[in-house]
Amino acid sequence: MQRRRGPTARPTAACAPSIGKLARLTAEVTGYRARVAFDTSRPGVPRVGSRTAAACMPEAACRRPRLPKGCGRGMHGGSGTASADLIGTAIHRWRMKTNPYGAVFEGFRPWSGVVPAGLRAGFLGNVSVIDRLYPGKYIERLRDEAKEARFVRTARPLPRHTDYFEMGAVLSSVAAAQKQFSMMELGAGTGPWTAAAACATLQTGVKERFFVAVEAEPTRFQWLGENLAINGIRQNERSIYQGVVFPSSKRDHRILFPVGAPMDAGQFACIDEPLNSRIGQKRRVNLYGLEEEAHLEPARVITLGDLLSWHQDTIFDIVHIDIQGAEAEVIDDARHKLDAQVRAVAIGTHGEKIERSLRDILMGLGWVCIFDFPRNGSFTVDGDEISTRDLDGFQHWMNPRLHLSNAQDGE
Repeated sequence: MQRRRGPTARPTAACAPSIGKLARLTAEVTGYRARVAFDTSRPGVPRVGSRTAAACMPEAACRRPRLPKGCGRGMHGGSGTASADLIGTAIHRWRMKTNPYGAVFEGFRPWSGVVPAGLRAGFLGNVSVIDRLYPGKYIERLRDEAKEARFVRTARPLPRHTDYFEMGAVLSSVAAAQKQFSMMELGAGTGPWTAAAACATLQTGVKERFFVAVEAEPTRFQWLGENLAINGIRQNERSIYQGVVFPSSKRDHRILFPVGAPMDAGQFACIDEPLNSRIGQKRRVNLYGLEEEAHLEPARVITLGDLLSWHQDTIFDIVHIDIQGAEAEVIDDARHKLDAQVRAVAIGTHGEKIERSLRDILMGLGWVCIFDFPRNGSFTVDGDEISTRDLDGFQHWMNPRLHLSNAQDGE
């Protein structure tokens, strides 16, 4: 299959605003309520020109930001302000601690249908094997409900849990895609975000899809392939790799990964000690009464740069990253290829220092932060406090240069 590429590997000098210009654009749209409505005929795609400026905003704050000269046209053939509207709306809502994904969710229909025994269905119709979900008290209830095939009518999720915002990031990229959609999931586990995105594309005008996923644990890697298959992703639509996603600086080290406890999705890789090797060292885990024992084995190192090089003719609409603490190093290591080939990232974060580093790296590239919340804390959205206690943080960033080229692809 011919993989999609933007107009060029990187925007031309005329189309690539300087970091300074992007910073001024970001500053300008931060205080501006974009005039955007969402066209329900195509989920999440902005329609420019509707009168939705907030009454409480001063008239001067409702001016449309002007993009640097030569930056392309908008979503529906208008000026470049259409893409700025989408970015501007997200920035404004993030600054005001309001939900930037509500209209995106509204653009996708909840699924209903018959779910086979032993499976659970998400609101897009994406399914997962219940016995392979992360253990918890809810599993027994799901098992009881899924003893036989049954008709299920799903509903859109509410912004009450952190998963809502990760899903919002993925759906934003699906909604913005034109005829083609490409996604990468690092630290994929069974590939839940890939499966959800694949089902979401069935409701849009996407004609071609391509998915890349990476998982290190051997049993979970097998489950990954099976899960993508039961969610309708064909062999020619995917490339999956078994390995640990690390920066290239770690390639010369022997990297170990816990093998044998596939239910523990929080496992992380480590560097072996040459004079005191830990190969075979055991780790016992107890997950809500489920006991597993893992042992450390050497793992293949795959970098984000490797993946982007192997798929150099593909522009990825979104890269979802959950790699247990290596995320900042991995992003920094591949920053230039990332900037040239990726429209957006959704990152699970694992510490305040990592979160700060990611902001420094991606802001330095001129990317725009759509949403951001901390690990093991709390945040407020639309007046509701959401706890992230014992949970990962999250950051969603958009690449304005390639976001604009995506709009041009649809003309």
